[in-house]
Amino acid sequence: MFLVLRGVGFNGGQEPAVGVFIDGMYQPQLGFDVSFLDLERMEMLRGPQGTVFGRNTQGGALNLVTRKPDEDFRGKAEIEISEFNTYRAQASVSGPLSDTVFAGINAEYMTTDGFVNNASFGGDEDYYDRYAVQGTVRFVPSDSLEIILSGDFSKRKGNEVGIGVPLDCRCYNSFADKIGPEDTKENAGGLLTINWDVSDNITLTSLTGIRKVKSFITFDFDGVPTNPLSVIANGVPASTIQPGPRLVSGNYQSIGVKQDFISEELRLTGTSESLDWSVGAYYFDQNQNQTRDRTVGPGAQFAPVAALLVPLYLQEDFDMDRDGWALFGQASWRPVSRLELTVGGRYSRETVEVGGERIRNLMNIENANPTFFQINAKDTYSNFSMMGSISYHLTDTTMTYFTISEGWKAGGFNRFPSTANAVLSFDSESSTNFEIGVKSSFLDNRITANLAAFYIKIKDQQLGTVTPDGAGVPVSTITNAGSSRSQGLELEVNARPTDDFRLSFSGSYTDTKFTDFVEIGAGGQQLVRDGEAFPFVPEFMASATAEYIFHIGDETTLEVSASYRYVDGYMVPDLAVGAALGSSLSVPSYDRVDARVTLGLRDNWRITGYVSNLFDSYDYTNISYENLGGQAPDSLFVIPLQPRQFGLIVRKTF
Repeated sequence: MFLVLRGVGFNGGQEPAVGVFIDGMYQPQLGFDVSFLDLERMEMLRGPQGTVFGRNTQGGALNLVTRKPDEDFRGKAEIEISEFNTYRAQASVSGPLSDTVFAGINAEYMTTDGFVNNASFGGDEDYYDRYAVQGTVRFVPSDSLEIILSGDFSKRKGNEVGIGVPLDCRCYNSFADKIGPEDTKENAGGLLTINWDVSDNITLTSLTGIRKVKSFITFDFDGVPTNPLSVIANGVPASTIQPGPRLVSGNYQSIGVKQDFISEELRLTGTSESLDWSVGAYYFDQNQNQTRDRTVGPGAQFAPVAALLVPLYLQEDFDMDRDGWALFGQASWRPVSRLELTVGGRYSRETVEVGGERIRNLMNIENANPTFFQINAKDTYSNFSMMGSISYHLTDTTMTYFTISEGWKAGGFNRFPSTANAVLSFDSESSTNFEIGVKSSFLDNRITANLAAFYIKIKDQQLGTVTPDGAGVPVSTITNAGSSRSQGLELEVNARPTDDFRLSFSGSYTDTKFTDFVEIGAGGQQLVRDGEAFPFVPEFMASATAEYIFHIGDETTLEVSASYRYVDGYMVPDLAVGAALGSSLSVPSYDRVDARVTLGLRDNWRITGYVSNLFDSYDYTNISYENLGGQAPDSLFVIPLQPRQFGLIVRKTF
């Protein structure tokens, strides 16, 4: 999963452009799994944040801050029941163990049958079971020293939707016939945080983190039942992953990932009447092993253009090691009471090394001598970026600002290189961001409004694409667009006309465009894509919420709320074999309404009834042709959003 801000991050390559941080620690690509966390607050920071955070914040940062255990004993228990046999139980408790030691634990379990049915087997398609636990110990030996040790573990076991459901039925029925082990994901991590007040105005912070993630996913690549015919294909004696013959059948793909990540960050911050400053150093080491097994047997359905490509199998096993360090700092100076000037800088250096092997056997062409290669490549990327900002308080409640900031994301090597170019590298991506805005509040803070305009110039944007290798087999790779840009407007308004009535609105307009991008196909053909919009990025998005609280007696309340969300249509790449270079498919716009009613009772009991997708609209987030089935209208598949769902939540806090 990749977060997208202002059109940046829609295609994250190997590392996200929008960084996710939990209690200050950067979460690697596969480490974003936080549904069980007891959050104190969530901060969405737009634009590059590299002068204040450790890593990869070219597009922005999502900063999640968990609640620290303290001297107050508190806890909560929550049970949720909803349609599709969905059940969730969550509990947390925290408090003091002594005058200086505090601890907390959170746990959650969730199970669901999912809303997609498997019409081939008569069961559920997107079912899963998931459990998670997190614990924290906080030691405060003195007023100037705080030590926090936290750890978490989660495991998810179930099934993915894969290519999706046929579009022409506008239903929630999958016809996939995947046979194999269930999909799994295990995620474990720990963080040691030390905060030391060196003096009244200076604080030293150390963040030492570790995270280990394992995942295994298999899905039916064509989304339809496959004749279980099988055939024996030759291997490669020199290979470690497939030295001998193997059986090929079905139309499946399995991907396994193991990722180990460690990081260390030191920050020194200071404050005075007119100056706030911070300096930091960051180091990380990330090791990832990724395997893929792609098989297409003789009974698979495929278009004539793919006839020579099947039966086939691909097997790959690659290690990707990435390590790096950075120095960063930022200072804000207030020469007069209403004016603030901020400058910052960051130097980053990352080294990427890849090694592994790939086998491909197109049985009608290569069975006697399957294509085989091994690679071992290494490169280093570095960058210095800066930011500057000026803000001025027109009044005590209205502030204007202007910011220029530079962002950067290191290059690397494709995890699944194409045979046509075994060591297929891509360059670093960089951006220059301009933003001007105003933040204001009115009527004793009963109304707050934020308006921002932005322009982002991107160089060597990292784009996911499909590059057919020498035999025409499509291979997912990452390439660079010479230059591109994103510009737009954002508006946020929150109103509280009375103590019991609240309204909120947020909307954005994002205009994206490639300004210098020539895509190159397998046969050397070229396509100029200048002027095209970014895929996966809606032009308009908006959401609104209204909430009213009715008081029924001294200790009973009834809270009624409704929310509306609109997402504009967008384009996605056409990845079918035989698709024209640069061709796209359209995902239409959609809007949804959710509603809930909460009864607040004495002793902190709350009972909530809700309905998601109130009007039961049929919407989807991705569309594609069956990969080898050509481009017939009946071979379009979509990933549907959830239909209408009713649910009940019972919660007790203490």
